[in-house]
Amino acid sequence: MPETHEGNPVADVSDSADVRRTEGAGIDRRTAVRRSSEQVFNELQRLARAEGRTTGGPVATQAYLTRHILESFLARLAITGHARQFVLKGGLLMGAYAVRRPTKDVDSNAIGVRVSEESLTRIAREVAALDVADGVVFDAGRLTLETIREQVGYRGIRLRMPATISSARGELAWDVSSGDPIVPPPRLIELQRVLGDPIPIWSYAPETAIAEKVVTLLERGITSTRWRDYVDIVQLHRGQRTDPAALREALEAVAHYRNVELRAVETVVDGYGAASQVKWAAWRRKNGAQDLCEELLDDQMRLIAHVLNPMLAAD
Repeated sequence: MPETHEGNPVADVSDSADVRRTEGAGIDRRTAVRRSSEQVFNELQRLARAEGRTTGGPVATQAYLTRHILESFLARLAITGHARQFVLKGGLLMGAYAVRRPTKDVDSNAIGVRVSEESLTRIAREVAALDVADGVVFDAGRLTLETIREQVGYRGIRLRMPATISSARGELAWDVSSGDPIVPPPRLIELQRVLGDPIPIWSYAPETAIAEKVVTLLERGITSTRWRDYVDIVQLHRGQRTDPAALREALEAVAHYRNVELRAVETVVDGYGAASQVKWAAWRRKNGAQDLCEELLDDQMRLIAHVLNPMLAAD
């Protein structure tokens, strides 16, 4: 059985200006538009085809199905007593804050809840059993769990649960971890859905998301292959009017927790382009990110350094 880990203490931000909706807001099942699974599937297909015509790319029906399944789980979670215990980060949050990119999982930092197989199984089954009239049916009887360890000091659990929309099959992947300090405190945002009403969800502030990604870069240097982080860092900084003082505080908190020295970006990326340009170029093409980042990996690193070095070098 995987180890268990205590989450971060709950941050009370109910009176914060960052609270975008009132406490307890969620799906009103009395007024929710009830769609059959077939209607939902057809609408997702229509949206995927429309995007394909607009972009000239392939019809990404499965990506729309996956996104709707992930958002369906979050919509259910938001109307339970567990809503404050799981703080959203990762790809879905990047879509809310900056540029939406394909993502295959819900990524959460647990606060005030024990991260264990037993607790996550119980919570996931409770959430999956709710009906929010969005055409998604979860098969909680077939969920699986595995321990995930991405870096030193990072441990968590990945929960997978089959889901269907009409005859289409998909899967919820929910990565839950604890550890990194959440600085500034979590904020309540509205996550726009591909179908349905926005979801009020507790999430990382932009400064927190940037700090985790930057410290990971400083920690791993040229061994890192987290290409999406390098796009997210710049897009978040450009699009969210980040507070320099809050970002510095977040960087210090995460670096202290992971025992990483804050230093100029260029000190850890010497030779990165020579080692990984081919992989960077392949990732840009595969994800259609040509308009979101620099063609050369070394140029992307220079851009990140220009944005962040003033805070990394601050006293």
